[in-house]
Amino acid sequence: MTESITVFLRHAGRILLLRSSRRMGTYWGRWGGISGSLGGADPLDRARQEIRRQTGLSDAQVELICRAPRMKVSTYDLGTMSIVHPFLFDVPAPITLRVDRYKVDMKWVTPDELAEHHTVPRLGEALASCLKAARSRLP
Repeated sequence: MTESITVFLRHAGRILLLRSSRRMGTYWGRWGGISGSLGGADPLDRARQEIRRQTGLSDAQVELICRAPRMKVSTYDLGTMSIVHPFLFDVPAPITLRVDRYKVDMKWVTPDELAEHHTVPRLGEALASCLKAARSRLP
């Protein structure tokens, strides 16, 4: 079983979606958050590393809002099971982002608009889990 991270960046109530290029081994052409294999690293450290690598944002330009409970994701079409560690970060200031060579497009969408996109498996559930965790930490 593999482990990975999925990071959602949020700005002004919108969530960043990235569309994978053909360079991705799996799920190319689908929309997702910032993601990466865990490879034995600490999930939060890996999340920050992937934010920097995939968008060019520094640690100082993002704010961790929450880490949602990890979830099992069956990648039925690949015949594997994965553990995903979801995170939500806010991007307080509007910043120009860049995408790495593994992504071909990006857009900011409302959480309700996520369902209109062909995404990686269970992305909507991961986002809902993050948003629920974020609400539960409010005073």
